[in-house]
Amino acid sequence: MDQLMSESTKLRAALTTRIRAIMRDSSATGIFKGEILQTHLLHKARLRIGFELNSCLATADIGSNASGSISNYKINQAALTIAHAMVNPYYVDWDVDRLAEMAKVSQLNRDGSVLNTDQQQKYFLAAMIGKISVPATIVDRQGL
Repeated sequence: MDQLMSESTKLRAALTTRIRAIMRDSSATGIFKGEILQTHLLHKARLRIGFELNSCLATADIGSNASGSISNYKINQAALTIAHAMVNPYYVDWDVDRLAEMAKVSQLNRDGSVLNTDQQQKYFLAAMIGKISVPATIVDRQGL
């Protein structure tokens, strides 16, 4: 159990370090002001990270091994995917807290369908965001 915890801690540290480096290098000017993402600076960052992600996906993982440890290629691929999702937000007019509360208290019919779907449709209109074909983040009205 301790070894598993140690491996997951190492993986988290490696991903965090790589994501920070990607985000830092994604734009000539910082895309964060303090802890706040500056959405008007995301276009260049999205293009740069997208290009890097596509390049990564186009190359084979030559460093994979049978020992079960995760290769640097896989860490880089995961970090690029997460970073791309961070700079590719889609905003919806939902309140995620309210949605979670409605999901907690919803009741099911015998066939497994939800009873209060009319309330959900009233508060959570279908977002018109189209097809999402690249890593993205869905952001609610509170910015969560």
